[in-house]
Amino acid sequence: MSTTSTPSTIPDRMKAWSYNHRGPVHKVLQLSSLPTPHLPQDSPNILVRITHASLTPSIAHLMPILPFLRSSRPFIPELSFTGTIAAATPTTPPHLSTPGTRVFGIIPISAQLLHGAGALAEYVVTTPTSVSVCPADLAPEDAAGLDGNGQTALLMCRNANVRAGSRVFVNGATGGVGTVVVQMAKRVFGAAEVVATGSGEEGFALAKAMGADRVVDYRECGPGGITAWLADEYGRGGDEGKFDAVLDCVGTQALFESSPEYLKEDGVFVSVGAMEGVFTTLFWNLPKNRWWPKILGGTPRKFIFQQTPITPERREELVKLVQAGNLKRVVDSVFDMEDALKAYDRLLSQRAKGKVIVKIQDV
Repeated sequence: MSTTSTPSTIPDRMKAWSYNHRGPVHKVLQLSSLPTPHLPQDSPNILVRITHASLTPSIAHLMPILPFLRSSRPFIPELSFTGTIAAATPTTPPHLSTPGTRVFGIIPISAQLLHGAGALAEYVVTTPTSVSVCPADLAPEDAAGLDGNGQTALLMCRNANVRAGSRVFVNGATGGVGTVVVQMAKRVFGAAEVVATGSGEEGFALAKAMGADRVVDYRECGPGGITAWLADEYGRGGDEGKFDAVLDCVGTQALFESSPEYLKEDGVFVSVGAMEGVFTTLFWNLPKNRWWPKILGGTPRKFIFQQTPITPERREELVKLVQAGNLKRVVDSVFDMEDALKAYDRLLSQRAKGKVIVKIQDV
């Protein structure tokens, strides 16, 4: 039995942004013509025609590091996408076997590291468990970043034990992950108070719209910055006045090191950012934050640097939250395929409010 689509409708080659050696985005990433990936008939996998891809800061931060050696195989960046089923196999699950079915999901990181698969391309072969059928009323640009950011935010709230009555501080509340974290903490997990950072009138309004009870502009906190402001506002009343959780979507090391001044003794600090660089974060800050003895100056608070394993179960939770109206998607901007480098400029400017999306091709 052949694939469920007509082979003649699938081109032999596709457009994709790719690179084969490490370096800054603008120096290594090129718009290329590559062979369309082959869909093996002895697997349940699917070929997806990608229409929109969501950019992630961590991917851009990895380009100067990976691959360690120049590779003859092209690497295609990004993981989160939405698109339509282009082809399936006889063993593909029935709900994903019809060409034209709209899906959204995330490419497994193992597929990118081992095979160079990525979302900044017109086609990708991926596993059935890495996608779900897209809700009919969810626009493609909204669906593109839902999986990665949504699952990250959901797990952050769970790891921090956010619950009814919690007081939560969200750093980076207007970015792709932060806009979801604020909504999750307030509307899904029932936090009593969510305090968030936002810059300027636009950022202030966005954080409020997402559910933040109080928004602080980190640029206007005066001497000592945001950490001194938090200590002054939430550390004076003893442990009861402090936060139950700090959810850091940026990766600000000073925020954790100062956290005993505003985070309860049994509070949890969860970070997903690497603002100081991947190497510094993973090989210095992370070991120091988790294992450095308190007697030698270690910070006496629980620290979690979260890496989010993507699961179909959490993806279905996100779909239900969207359908119930409890989760809004925030898109900062949409760039055409040819303008992906401009999209990265916007992403890395730290001024984006919500997700930065690249439109690969028409739906």
